[in-house]
Amino acid sequence: MIFLDEIGEASQKFQAALLRVIDNREVQRVGDPHIRMLTGLKKVVCATAKDLEEEMKAKTFREDLFHRISGLTIYCEPLEKRPEDIRLLVRHFLATDPELQQSGPFSEYAVDYWITWVYLAERYAEALISGETEPQSMEIPPLKGHIRGLREHVRRAVLEDKLTKYEEAPFEDRWGALNYTKEEIERYDWTIALDGCPLQKDAGRLMGIDDKKKVSKILEPLGLMKKQRKKQGPQA
Repeated sequence: MIFLDEIGEASQKFQAALLRVIDNREVQRVGDPHIRMLTGLKKVVCATAKDLEEEMKAKTFREDLFHRISGLTIYCEPLEKRPEDIRLLVRHFLATDPELQQSGPFSEYAVDYWITWVYLAERYAEALISGETEPQSMEIPPLKGHIRGLREHVRRAVLEDKLTKYEEAPFEDRWGALNYTKEEIERYDWTIALDGCPLQKDAGRLMGIDDKKKVSKILEPLGLMKKQRKKQGPQA
């Protein structure tokens, strides 16, 4: 099997050569005048961020090559469309990068706090300044760099000591003055998210959870379900 990343960026010359490899299993090494048969090649896997059908219309991608490599097409939505994956990816980076592990361990709360109130907040600010998103928009703006970009943000946050380490409970107040339990801090963060969102599901997405049932399971014991907040009356 061979994996070809960013196939949409391939030159016309490379596309023609690749088509010959796929069709005839023929390769020609640099500086070798002889064409050789390639044995053992059973799968060709390609990835691209471009719309290859649009590239074909623009005559920058060969139609015959497209049909050779598009036997099984898997579409992966951009990272901002699947916010539930952000936390999983951050955890994966922290668990598999030896350099980052030296600065750990990092609590679940520290990861959640950094994602919501640092990483996503900074992306919102950048999108607002550049005009990519409207001030009232609750959509997560495009996350430039996709997964590679997220990985570099995590590395930078750890190396610059911005991804703060917390014990599970109690937590030190963010300004170093008081102590709060994990539940109290969680209620505080969800209250801010709910105040800034028209719907509970939007608050969930802001907190990195895209499952409405899971959001309800978190909010109910915290007393933050809509019906519970109505009974409590206005909050100071």
